[in-house]
Amino acid sequence: MKNYGLIGFDMDGTLCHPVISFDEIFERAFGIRKSAVEGVWMGALQAEGARTGIEAIRAIFPDLGEVRVEEYLHEFSHLWAGNLKLFGGVVAMLEGLKASGVKLTLITNGPSVMQHVVIDCLGIRDCFDMAFATGDEVLGVNKPNRACFDRVAQLMDVEADDCLFIGDGEVNDYRGAQSAGWDALWVKVSDDQNQSKFGDLIVSGDQKTPYTVSWS
Repeated sequence: MKNYGLIGFDMDGTLCHPVISFDEIFERAFGIRKSAVEGVWMGALQAEGARTGIEAIRAIFPDLGEVRVEEYLHEFSHLWAGNLKLFGGVVAMLEGLKASGVKLTLITNGPSVMQHVVIDCLGIRDCFDMAFATGDEVLGVNKPNRACFDRVAQLMDVEADDCLFIGDGEVNDYRGAQSAGWDALWVKVSDDQNQSKFGDLIVSGDQKTPYTVSWS
């Protein structure tokens, strides 16, 4: 595999996975079914622009006081983060790459507060030179928009043709990164240690299916 100046990773589904479904965590946190407020919640959660996550909570509880909205943001973020588990071998894999001299970044779609709580609860922040949620003020645009990848490359002072992005989403991660001139790998992550390892993967301009990979 080519020696890259920057390797980026998606987070959810690529580095970690939930133990309990998002819908169940949602109901535990708010006492209502996600299906009852699906459109409003997802519309606010996935909106473009800088956002913390509080916008989504305000959207489903428009009459709630500001203090309780803030409490809900804190409670939900930590409940969801505590429900996520790293795939086996993630930290060792990232530390090995970083030790080789390559810059590492994390780019995850979502509100800044919610996603950065996850990053910290998983204990992976120090594995990256810079970690971004697309709701961060410095980005404010979601994958697969090429502007997201362009901005990260600019912030990390690396040319697009020297960047590789790895994620489990064909559209958001694989196609999105390619649209910005990055190389990309579309992966399906498994804890089965008999699967291919990162170093075995071949970067292809047109993957038809994801590579099944184990980080350990």
